[in-house]
Amino acid sequence: MEINIHDIIWLHSYAPEGRTNLCYGLFVNVKLELRYSKTTRPSSLLRSRIKPLVRSLLLKKLTDDKTILKIRQAEPSDAHFMAKLSGEVFHIYGPYERIMTSWLESGVALCLIGSIRKKTVAFAMMSNLPLEVNPAHMSELLAIAVVPERQGTGIGEILLKEMEKKAAVMNMKGLFLHTAIDNMVALRLFKENGYQARGTKRNFYPAGQDAIFMSKQFGAGAMETTDYQGMKL
Repeated sequence: MEINIHDIIWLHSYAPEGRTNLCYGLFVNVKLELRYSKTTRPSSLLRSRIKPLVRSLLLKKLTDDKTILKIRQAEPSDAHFMAKLSGEVFHIYGPYERIMTSWLESGVALCLIGSIRKKTVAFAMMSNLPLEVNPAHMSELLAIAVVPERQGTGIGEILLKEMEKKAAVMNMKGLFLHTAIDNMVALRLFKENGYQARGTKRNFYPAGQDAIFMSKQFGAGAMETTDYQGMKL
């Protein structure tokens, strides 16, 4: 794959925060020729073409090289990591160190673990209720968490896609979730992956923050046929 772009590119416009060098390295890997300037922005058309490329390259780098990111189902021994990370990244919303542990131990949640070179770096969790008590056939994405030093590298998006695959195998019609109204990073991630805002839940979190309710249906026309009765709106 060889791409030649004869324009000036402000690379910082496309790199995830703090990841400029990583993006530049990925560009070099696909022989993308560019001239770089910190003072000149490219045209909006050029930005619209380059930004998706950087994003796709980040994900491809993580998924193609099996030595970089490995995903497996969580085990009881992962409870300590999940509780500790939840305490780090979700503490402003409530006592999620304890909440995540209780969800894991209850057996009503399916959890995935992401690791890089044998070091655990992320987890994702969704509800795993039997279809007979889940009339809407929708699973709830309960959490995605990535260690701070690995945030912005595409791991969260990969875990999200893996959860969607798991839900589809479980014959779910789609996923729904709640995310804090001021969590712009999470909102962007979900919107870019096809989730639509359906409403706002006031004082949703234990610490009192509001949440946006979002959902995504897997099949064409699922929005019209999905029964939302019983879902946590």
